[in-house]
Order: sequence, then structure tokens, then C-alpha cells
Amino acid sequence: MPTTQMMPNMPKVVAQKTVPSPRVEQVRQPIRNPKPVFNKSNPLQGAPAAIENRPVGTSLSPARRPAAQSLVPGLSVEKALVGLAVFVTIVVIMLFGLDLACAWPLGRDTPAAEAVFCGCGVVLGYLSWDAYRDLR
Repeated sequence: MPTTQMMPNMPKVVAQKTVPSPRVEQVRQPIRNPKPVFNKSNPLQGAPAAIENRPVGTSLSPARRPAAQSLVPGLSVEKALVGLAVFVTIVVIMLFGLDLACAWPLGRDTPAAEAVFCGCGVVLGYLSWDAYRDLR
């Protein structure tokens, strides 16, 4: 039997030194979104000199609201929709108000719901009045 001695023909294990790998150079990527060049000749930059030299027709303000389409002379689509909202307001308040007062059109199933619907009609009336006031 072999003893605990090392056998003479076995190679010794030598720790290998790690050799650093060659450095990988970073590749420069092209600039995809170049920054704009700021100068006074570009009217969108907003410099005082550029604004003074800007042609008359160009404007940096937001787009204006298009003119209201006219169904009938003097009546626009917006005014017609506000009028429809006023009509719906009157119908809702009359329907649920009458049912709350004398139980006639719907039979007064739930007075709390009818009171809520009357309140919603009042809110719709206020919103349509406010929209009409903005249109004038």
C-alpha cells in the first residue's frame, strides 16, 4: 500500500496567474438627436432681436380656436348644444319635481332618488347657463 508520501511522478499543482485580457476600447456612437443650435436668426428661439425681425404672418402663440360652424345664421353648433342642455334640464326638473310633489308621472317610488335627480337637473341647468355665458 502506498504511504501518505507524494508519489514522485505526479506533477505539482501550480496556481496560474491571471493575465489581464486586452482592454476593449469603447466605440463612439453617433449622436442620434443633436441639440439645436441657439442663435438669433432662428425665430423660434424667442430672442428679442429674432422676434422683431420675424415676418408679420408668423406667430408663436398657440393655435386659435376654429370659428364656430353655423347651422343657421346667428346659431352655432355650440349654442345649439347648450340649448339642448337647457331643454333637458327643464324636462328633468319638471318630471322629477312633479313626481316628488304630487306622485303623478312616475308614482313616487323613492322620494330620495327623485330629490337627487332634481338636484342633478339644477346642476345641469347651472352648467348649461355657465356654458352659454362663455359663448356670448
